[in-house]
Amino acid sequence: MSDCFDECLSRLRDFAAETNRPSKSLHRSEKGNPSMDNLAAIFGTVRKRLGVAIEARAI
Repeated sequence: MSDCFDECLSRLRDFAAETNRPSKSLHRSEKGNPSMDNLAAIFGTVRKRLGVAIEARAI
């Protein structure tokens, strides 16, 4: 369990470095939820790492 937690923290730090944001800002804001800017940065990093396109559609 500890290894998994350590790996998650390591990945969060990687995302923080790639998005130029503090790691705690990626998963929460002053009100407790991540901001849309931070979510967009996370999606952009995932998209770049995986080499895929991400689309949002309203239904």
